Amino acid sequence: VLGLTMSAAREWGRHQIRVNTVGFGVVETPMTEVIRSEKFADTYKAQIPLGRWAQADEVARPVCFLLSGAASYINGQHISVNGGYTIGM
Repeated sequence: VLGLTMSAAREWGRHQIRVNTVGFGVVETPMTEVIRSEKFADTYKAQIPLGRWAQADEVARPVCFLLSGAASYINGQHISVNGGYTIGM
């Protein structure tokens, strides 16, 4: 996905179209209720430096930022919104 993001950003940038990605972990929503209640949930959550699941608005804000004029010169980038989970990977 990251390679595709960079490739598409390079290709479409000349048309002033920006391509970025946002990667997130488990978000606390009804859809993830089963995942969050399984036995592995405590083990997974222990690997997140912030020690908790993401809230929907915490994932939405970076997406809104990338869509805004404030990010008009950001292209071909990836933002991890996972509480630091990938730090330990």
